[in-house]
Amino acid sequence: MNYRADREAAATDVRGRVYTLPRGMFGIIYGGRVMKFFKNTDKRKILLEYFYIVIGTAIMAFSVNWFMDPSDMVPGGFTGIALIINRLTAQHFGTGIPMGCVTLVFNIPLVILGVKIRGWNFIKRSFAGAVFYSLWLLVIPGRNPVGDDIVLASVVSGVLTGVGLGLVLAGKGTTGGTDTVAALIQKARPHLSTAMIFPILDGIVIAFGIGILGVIPSFYAAISVFISGKVSDWAMTATRDKVSEVFIVTEKYREIANEIINTLDRGATLLHGDGMYSGTKKPVLLCAVKKRQTMDLRDIVYEIDPGAFMIISDAKDVRGEGFMAPMEETL
Repeated sequence: MNYRADREAAATDVRGRVYTLPRGMFGIIYGGRVMKFFKNTDKRKILLEYFYIVIGTAIMAFSVNWFMDPSDMVPGGFTGIALIINRLTAQHFGTGIPMGCVTLVFNIPLVILGVKIRGWNFIKRSFAGAVFYSLWLLVIPGRNPVGDDIVLASVVSGVLTGVGLGLVLAGKGTTGGTDTVAALIQKARPHLSTAMIFPILDGIVIAFGIGILGVIPSFYAAISVFISGKVSDWAMTATRDKVSEVFIVTEKYREIANEIINTLDRGATLLHGDGMYSGTKKPVLLCAVKKRQTMDLRDIVYEIDPGAFMIISDAKDVRGEGFMAPMEETL
């Protein structure tokens, strides 16, 4: 049987107890279980999220080994600490301790502490992120493609780190380090937000870097960290479907709501407003639709009620049935 016949045979054998992949590639596996796994939406989502973590940590490690490390820029977090230790050990012993080893060793007690305080479900993705990030730091070879151009290095490293971090956060994970430290501090001191804790921790690491590697590299490291923060926000939202929030002021709310439900397969909520100019009661429909459905919704509304008043705006974070799952407490 040739390759094509093998593939077709495998495709028609899905309902059987054994699912045969193309001969000479993977042998025989239990295809019923494989197909059942990939048909399970929740499991596919979990697999995709871990894929984001793996790819995101690889991009971050690439940024460090190709741009930050050769330019002596000390990023915040455990990566910055690892870079400082690498340089100090190289100065005193001739060989620097690999950064991947340092980040992994530093994250082990954090994971244990996190499991003890918050439980395994809270910390498991941080553990995965920390392990993959450390492994990528060890595996990806170091290069210096920009030479002595530290400005370009800071910009490129900031963009790459931001993209990688955004993917990791989209996978509901972190790379461990000060992310986990900040979460644990916030748990112990609820009046402190993680947004306040992060800059303090990163600032402490960068300040140590000034004494070891100099003012200029640390200054550009701060610029890189700033850029990565902005880019990570964009990268995290880019992995989600864009959603529009829509307000519709119309007397024909029932007809429009029925079309939204039946045609677009979306829900709608009726609000009661007061027209301050007209002094009359105004029915207001509130709904959220995917960005690609916005034009269809607009056509529906103005076909039913040409005089409707409509406001369409971008919604940053929509959770609930039909959209993202409710917030899970994971790191």
